[in-house]
Amino acid sequence: MKLEEMTVETEIVNLGATIMKTKTPKHILDRLLVEAKQKLESYNQNLAGHLDNQLAFDKETMMWFYNEMLPIWNAYRQIHCNFHDLEHKPIDFSSSSLWVNHMKAGEFNPLHTHHGDLTFVVYLDVPKEIEEEQKNYVGKSAPPGCIEFMLAFQDFTNKPWATLGKHLTPRTGDLFVFPAKLQHTVPPFKSDVTRISVSGNLDIANRSELGETYF
Repeated sequence: MKLEEMTVETEIVNLGATIMKTKTPKHILDRLLVEAKQKLESYNQNLAGHLDNQLAFDKETMMWFYNEMLPIWNAYRQIHCNFHDLEHKPIDFSSSSLWVNHMKAGEFNPLHTHHGDLTFVVYLDVPKEIEEEQKNYVGKSAPPGCIEFMLAFQDFTNKPWATLGKHLTPRTGDLFVFPAKLQHTVPPFKSDVTRISVSGNLDIANRSELGETYF
C-alpha cells in the first residue's frame, strides 16, 4: 500500500486550558472606543501591568457590556465543556470589573493571573505599526505586543514534545476568553503608538450547583 493511500483514523486528546478567540461585534467595539477616551478613574492599583493608563469603566458601561456579551460567554462555556468532556450545565455569570488599557511603547504586562473564574481581553485599536514591528521581529521569545499564555508544568520544562507557551498576535476587534488562573504575559513594543484594549473578569454565581464542572 502506498503511504498516500493510507487512511489514518485519529482521536485528539485535549490537555490544558481552553482559550477562545473570536471577533467582537462592531457596535460593542464602537461604544467601548468612545467610552475609553472619556475621563476615567485610574485602575492601576488593582492590576499587575506596567502601564501608566489603566482606567476603570463606570458601572453603567460595565453592566451594558457584560449583558451584550452574554452570547459570547455562553459560547465559551459550550466550547469549554466540549474541550474537557464535561456536562454542559447552565452558568450564571456575575461581573465585578471592566477596565481599559492604553498601552504605549516600552510598557508591558509581566507574567500574572487574574481574580475570578474567566478573564477576557478585547482589542479596540491595534495600530499597524505594531503589526509591522511583529513581522520584523527576530528572536525566540514572543514578538512585541503579543499576548502569551503559559502553563506551569515544571517537569515538562524544555521538553521538545511539550508546548507550555503559546503566543497570539492580536488585531483590532479580536477577543480572547480564557480561565482567570491561566498565566499570561504581554511583552513591550517599541513603536511610538498607543494600543487600546479592554479587560475584565467574570465570576460563576451558581458555582455550588455545578459540582466539579466549573472553570
